Amino acid sequence: MRASAIRALRSFVLIAVAMSTSPSVEVPSAQSSDCRRGFCIDNGGDQVDITGGGWEPVPSSPTETPPDATNPEVGNDGGGDNTTPNPVPAPPGPGDLCWDNLTPLGCTTPAPTEPTPTPTQPTYPDTIYNTDLISFTPHDPTATAPNEAMALTNTPLPITLTTTTHTLTGTLLTHPVTVTFTPTGYTLDHGDNTAPTHTADNPATVSHTYTARGQYPTTVTTSYTATVTFPDGIPRPVRGTITTTTPGPTIRILAAHTATVRTTCTTTPAPGC
Repeated sequence: MRASAIRALRSFVLIAVAMSTSPSVEVPSAQSSDCRRGFCIDNGGDQVDITGGGWEPVPSSPTETPPDATNPEVGNDGGGDNTTPNPVPAPPGPGDLCWDNLTPLGCTTPAPTEPTPTPTQPTYPDTIYNTDLISFTPHDPTATAPNEAMALTNTPLPITLTTTTHTLTGTLLTHPVTVTFTPTGYTLDHGDNTAPTHTADNPATVSHTYTARGQYPTTVTTSYTATVTFPDGIPRPVRGTITTTTPGPTIRILAAHTATVRTTCTTTPAPGC
């Protein structure tokens, strides 16, 4: 009897020693720092997180406490043992790998906004010559003479010339422009091979005496100064004078003939009275 008790006691001691000296295997807990390496499993084997950014437990029993986001001492630190809770992952940046439901997605960076280009301001010439205005023709002046432009030989005949300041629009050097013409004088060619008459007045009255009967076509040359205004609104003076030559009135000169008579047309009417 005593020998049997001794053998049973010896077997119990051997079993206890064997259990105390056998190596233990530790399974990483979901609350341990190993969760940050990208793979977690709890002691029950029913909680898995492969993102490394946090975990959400699947309760295995009614007594298991879920993580509390508002209280780091409950659930997130392994039961309030003051371990560091899992950090909240930072939002992905350019070049990072994004995860959505464990599916890798390429993180897209918004394309940079191209600045609105500043429109190039056109440049306009500062110097313009009268030859640049070859496509602009100013208005013709008016030329009038009394008695329907008829006169007797050796009798002065006045001719009145006039025009006004006026503007024309068009294109100059590929730019839209407004050209302003201002009259500065006239030259009247009388048509009888005599020297033309010049005047700087406007309006101007030019008198001329014809010595022979006949018809004389006249020619009027008008002189203008000009300014050109581009879309910037600055008038630019034109170098040189702009002239136009236009037909004037045709003059009819009559000759007067006299004869000696014994009576007057009052006393004795006669042919030619």
